[in-house]
Amino acid sequence: MNKPLEHYEILGYAGPGDSPNFDHNSLNWSEAPLLDISATFICYSIKNDLSVSYLLAEKVED
Repeated sequence: MNKPLEHYEILGYAGPGDSPNFDHNSLNWSEAPLLDISATFICYSIKNDLSVSYLLAEKVED
């Protein structure tokens, strides 16, 4: 049986307020920026001709 942590490097990040409690030499923890996204924000962006392509699936955006 293959053990993924022995063969691959894995990148993970914790959610807000969480601290990773798992340590392994193949596991790298990273901090990622969080986006505060709401329907109100998306509607505001569309009304003000701002791009929402990074927030919506292509089918939804069309």
